[in-house]
Amino acid sequence: MKIAAFNAKNLGIKKVTDRMVVKYLVMILSRYSVVVVLEVMDQSGEAMKMLLEKLNSLRANKRRPYLMVSSCPLGRDSYKEQFVCFYRAGEVSLTESYQYEDDQAGDADAFAREPFILRFSCPTTVVKDLVLIPVHTKPDDSLKELDELHDVVQVVLKNWGSDNIMILGDFNADGRYLSKKKLETIRIRSESYHWLIKDDVDTTSSNHNDNAYDRIVVYGEKMLRAVVPGSAKTFNFQKEFRLNDDTALRISDHYPVEVTLKAGPKRRPLPVKRSITLKTGNSKGGRKKTSAAVKRKMRESTEKANPALKPGEDTCASHTGRPTTSLLHPRPEPKHKTPTCVAMSLSRTKRISSSASVRTSSSSRRVSGYGPSAGGFSGVSLSSSSLYANGHHGLNQPLATLSVNKSLLAPLNLEIDPSLSMSRAHEKEQIKSLNNRFASFIDKVRFLEQQNKMLETKLELLQGHGVSRSNVEPLFEAYMAGLRRQMDLVNNDKSKLDGELRNMQGLVEDYKHKYEDEINKRNNMENDFVILKKDVDSAYLVKADLEDKVGALTDEINFLRNVYEEELRELQSSIKDTSVVVQMDNSRSLNMEQIVADVKAQYEDIAARSREEAEAWYKTKFDQMSVQASQFGDELRILKGELAEVSRLISRLQSEIEAVKAQRSGLENQLAEAEERGELAVKEAKARTRDLEDALQRAKQDMARQLREYQDLMNLKLALDIEIATYRKLLEGEEDRLGQQSILNIQSVSNYSPTKSSNGYSSQSSSPLPKLLIKTTETRDNSRFSFH
Repeated sequence: MKIAAFNAKNLGIKKVTDRMVVKYLVMILSRYSVVVVLEVMDQSGEAMKMLLEKLNSLRANKRRPYLMVSSCPLGRDSYKEQFVCFYRAGEVSLTESYQYEDDQAGDADAFAREPFILRFSCPTTVVKDLVLIPVHTKPDDSLKELDELHDVVQVVLKNWGSDNIMILGDFNADGRYLSKKKLETIRIRSESYHWLIKDDVDTTSSNHNDNAYDRIVVYGEKMLRAVVPGSAKTFNFQKEFRLNDDTALRISDHYPVEVTLKAGPKRRPLPVKRSITLKTGNSKGGRKKTSAAVKRKMRESTEKANPALKPGEDTCASHTGRPTTSLLHPRPEPKHKTPTCVAMSLSRTKRISSSASVRTSSSSRRVSGYGPSAGGFSGVSLSSSSLYANGHHGLNQPLATLSVNKSLLAPLNLEIDPSLSMSRAHEKEQIKSLNNRFASFIDKVRFLEQQNKMLETKLELLQGHGVSRSNVEPLFEAYMAGLRRQMDLVNNDKSKLDGELRNMQGLVEDYKHKYEDEINKRNNMENDFVILKKDVDSAYLVKADLEDKVGALTDEINFLRNVYEEELRELQSSIKDTSVVVQMDNSRSLNMEQIVADVKAQYEDIAARSREEAEAWYKTKFDQMSVQASQFGDELRILKGELAEVSRLISRLQSEIEAVKAQRSGLENQLAEAEERGELAVKEAKARTRDLEDALQRAKQDMARQLREYQDLMNLKLALDIEIATYRKLLEGEEDRLGQQSILNIQSVSNYSPTKSSNGYSSQSSSPLPKLLIKTTETRDNSRFSFH
């Protein structure tokens, strides 16, 4: 199982949406069972979700998909990073995670980014329990943070009790950040910790340095033995995928560091027992008691297989041929054709003789010998030799033999459902209840019809009498018109406030986008600054080398000048000290002065040519050295100018960032004030709307109450009119009671029908309805008939 840590260098939505970059990121991450990704900048979580989907979209990862766990954004200032871990669900499982609390007494806030500790269960490796401590130290505080990791390990040992600990990530433990001398002073450099990535390994993809920033450290000898020897290394994705420098740097400036754990021993699967045979007798006629536990299990399986069976009741029929109790409840045949069997109950007072054996299946713990019937029934029947001598006699006298009639093992199809009587009784009860409900419904309908007749009569009486006009309706209409105007004003204010709120939200979104863009620019500039710092470091080293070379060349020039001057002096002295011995023949006349002058001229010519050649060679070498020195000086001046320009750019960007931060804080305050004002305005509008609705409801209730009072008054008036008419006829007495002459009185009453206005309230209509005629006839025997 491969485990890795990968500093992906500002991994966020920009990289995930880059098709080329995300393709290689997915290829890199797919190599590992567990990989911790550092320097993730995705507070919304959308980028990592997209990366996880692309990772699981590979055909090789569909069978064993990746899962993801991430820490919260970590950092002391606005620049924050996250730890994200991807792991294969089929190989490992995350059991616990813990965000280290950097609040140790006397050493609080030691980490700029606190470690996000993960605990995995690894069933396929020699270590079943593994704790990972991802680390990304701040470069300037790497010495302090690396030393503090010892306390983190002690906390893990105390809280979880697991010593299978691996520390991995970007330690920044090399170069100008941390020298090898200081590295030896930290506590995790002791004998208990084993650094798998050595100090001379190049973990960067940049050509400007070859530092070992990323490391893997394991705790204890047990964890060291679990690692495959020589598997701890970097993965050079640039060489593996044949990428150029620019493409590799677009992916990351760090290589992943990886290690492989040894696989655990493959365990053979435990054998599955297909059946268990329980023998309760022997061939010699002796009896062996079945254990109480087996009986209890068989009894429980019997009760599960047949819920209608009472505890202790036998499922088998006696010799009289009665059907078994398992036939009371037919069951449907299962889909997988698993034989449905009923277990045989063995009580303490029953024995099975010599060669009888019972087999229970391991899958359903039942007694074999039963087969699935066509109708889903199961049963057992015995032949003429049964378990007992007689029905209830001789319980303690078992028979000598047990025989099974195989013909009785055939599926039974009695075509009689024992639950039919119960279902019929249930149906009768349902029919009774339905009849009762139907009778109650009929009574209710009759009552409602009577009420309807009564209401129709009241309506006719009310329509037969005129009503007086009321001046209440215009008042209510005026009041409601005022309420409607107020509601329109409130709605207009609400629409204005909604528009302002949307505008403010749009401004906030724009400022958010601008802020995110500035943050991304700042992050990019910080990354460029880090790269430039590395370039400056390398340029400083190059400058030091060039200065050393200039010094060496200057020393060589001085040495050669001295050598040539000394040779020139020696040559001149040898020329001066040369003495020529000339033997003259006096017999001949020679011009000795001419000869001496010629020889002197020759030597002077030779010395001049030698001096010119030496001066020319020295001048050539000196010119070359001067040109090189001027070139190096120009390059140094250019580098100094670039460094000053970068410094000015950094200071300008920092000032711009501070200004943007101040502007952002001001906008946030304005946004908070605007939201608060909007919320207050909305609350006030809602309160006014509720008040208006309450007032409207009260007005409606008052109107309905007045209408009810008006109706009561009209009913009272009608009753009074009827009584007045009756008394009038009694007082008039125009007809002779003795002459059997009837009195006929016809009264016409003009009507006004109440109508319903458009606003939902009753009003009186001025249009007359047909007149109501009341005809009263009095007979001799004082009986009275009225016709309407």
